Amino acid sequence: MKYIRKNSAGITEERPSSPYMGTAWYEERGWLPYAGTLPLDRLNVEGCTVVELPAPETVQEPRIFSKLKIFENLDTLGFWKELGPKIEAAGGEYWQLANDVREDHPKFQAVLADLSAFAASRGLDINEFLDKCVMEV
Repeated sequence: MKYIRKNSAGITEERPSSPYMGTAWYEERGWLPYAGTLPLDRLNVEGCTVVELPAPETVQEPRIFSKLKIFENLDTLGFWKELGPKIEAAGGEYWQLANDVREDHPKFQAVLADLSAFAASRGLDINEFLDKCVMEV
């Protein structure tokens, strides 16, 4: 059991229960009993009730691809000689200077457009191909 309250600044606080102070002591000072297991950042006080807040949505971070893996995989498939110049032209200086590329970067989106069209014309699944190119951390 712990006790929750919203202080004068509107910040939700918690206090572990103490065997020396009864429920009345906490209630007189504005603390509300809470027997749940959620952390403080998932709790709020509305009126005289402790409210459990929903879990925040997880946000998927953009993938980061290894430029070397892209090259190696295209070369293994025998497509680098044909597709390489198109990728380098679409990516420009970003492609030349980068060791890795983020999937949400505008220059990589230009590269991805050429790569997707090429993959579709060859019957390749672009997402399966890119999964093999994710940079290892």
